[in-house]
Amino acid sequence: MPYQVYTTEAFVLRGTPSGEADKNFLLLSRDFGMVHAYAQGARALPSKLRPNLLDFSQIRVSLVRGRERWRIVNAELSRNFFQILRSSPVKLCVMARLFSFLRSRLHGEERNPELFTALEAGLAALGEKALTEGEIQAVEYITLARILFFLGYLRADENLSPLLSGESISSREMARAGVIRRSLIRTINQGIAESER
Repeated sequence: MPYQVYTTEAFVLRGTPSGEADKNFLLLSRDFGMVHAYAQGARALPSKLRPNLLDFSQIRVSLVRGRERWRIVNAELSRNFFQILRSSPVKLCVMARLFSFLRSRLHGEERNPELFTALEAGLAALGEKALTEGEIQAVEYITLARILFFLGYLRADENLSPLLSGESISSREMARAGVIRRSLIRTINQGIAESER
């Protein structure tokens, strides 16, 4: 009986070695939410998957559902955000904090395309070349607020609502986040506290 192959966009939140040449992955996918998957032979030098399954990258991945986890059968690299952001240690730290936050808050598969889009928009905004330190902070706050909102830990009020929609983060939204910085941080901290209960 042939296996059904599912193809989706995903972020590689973390990859860990397994056995002699295999690798386990934690993916945030557009269509399935958080996915635990493994790739057989992905650490072997001749593996076609190896260069495409990098931490901090966005990929197009083909998966087959197993009894306990997914198996990766193909992956194409879309964007390697580590390479895109590596010239800015501040941007790399923001990305690492966002990925770490998602790893700690996501439990089980649950489709949440808005969450995927929130991370995609935040990373794309960080990839912009000429951002001030204040704009980088604003991107982090907006992205984190969107993540908390789409996970159900943050309620939108009239100050926050304009920052929570959209598939990108504009310079106008960055400026708005700077204006309401204190209340934004307070709201984010409340959302984080709620997520830890």
